[in-house]
Amino acid sequence: MIEYGSNTRSNIGVGRFSLPERASNSTAKNFGFQFRDTAVLSARFVHEARLEITGQHNTSNPVSQARAINVLDAFSAGGSQNVSDTTNKSFLFGNALIFNTKKLTLKTGLQGDYYRNPPTTRTIFSARTHSPRWIRTLQASPLRSR
Repeated sequence: MIEYGSNTRSNIGVGRFSLPERASNSTAKNFGFQFRDTAVLSARFVHEARLEITGQHNTSNPVSQARAINVLDAFSAGGSQNVSDTTNKSFLFGNALIFNTKKLTLKTGLQGDYYRNPPTTRTIFSARTHSPRWIRTLQASPLRSR
C-alpha cells in the first residue's frame, strides 16, 4: 500500500488586527509505504514479514521578513517571526514465524524500528524598545522629598 498527502495553506494569521504583510504560508507533505507478506509454509507453520516506511515534511515561511510592528489594540504589521522546516522519517521491519497445533500456538519473531526526527526550526526575532521621554527622565533623576 502506498499513501501520499499534501496540504498548502496561504495567508495564515491575517485578520482582525493583523495586516496582510504579517501572514505566513505553510506546506505539509507526507507519504507512507507498507509491504506485508504472509506465507503458509505447511499445515503448522505460517511466516509473516512486513516493511513500513513513512515520512513527513513541513515548512512554514513568512510572507515578509520585515521587522514586526505591534501596536496594542490597533494593528500588527511587518513580518512574521516564525520560520520552520521539519522532516521526520520512520522505518519498521518485522518478521514472525507462527507454529500451530491443536493445543498450542507459538509465535516468535523480531521487529526493528528506526526513527529519524531532526527538527530544524528557527525563529526570526529582533526587538528594540524605545521608552517615552518622560519614563527615561524619571529613571535618570532621583526622587526628592520635601
